[in-house]
Amino acid sequence: MDVAEAERVSALLAAEANAVGLFDEVVARGIIAPGARESVVSDPAKLALRDALEPFWEQGRAYFDAHPDITGDQLYTWVAEQAAAQGWELTAAIAGHLVGEFPHKQISGTELTSYVAAGSTPPMRRLDPKGRVCHWILEIHLVDRANNIGGFFEQLLDIRPAA
Repeated sequence: MDVAEAERVSALLAAEANAVGLFDEVVARGIIAPGARESVVSDPAKLALRDALEPFWEQGRAYFDAHPDITGDQLYTWVAEQAAAQGWELTAAIAGHLVGEFPHKQISGTELTSYVAAGSTPPMRRLDPKGRVCHWILEIHLVDRANNIGGFFEQLLDIRPAA
């Protein structure tokens, strides 16, 4: 990994850590209380959804890691199939996307190949148009239609903090 890529990876990991810190601060100030409200704590369906999201995401990362030539289409198909097998409905046409330069900036191009989605056939492990390694966010959107509830979990897919 060259210096520019190492700095880019470091910045992405720092941004993810900052997002977690921001979320923790919002919870600490009582602005939101995920999973702590009485209606969640006493509702088995809500608890099941809350408790399924991160492990499901981790399973998706493990699947990505185990398939070096995986495409966005293949990962999306796996996510959709696993959601159904685990009793959930996948609620989005995508299960992730390329990481942009800045938060909320338009992803490089509008092509399907910028997403973890049906029909995205290039390998996810590739270079972007600028010759840089593509980095990805894996997004898990699950719904329990019978109970009219849904949840969402996303993180960087292909890079991790140093152990």
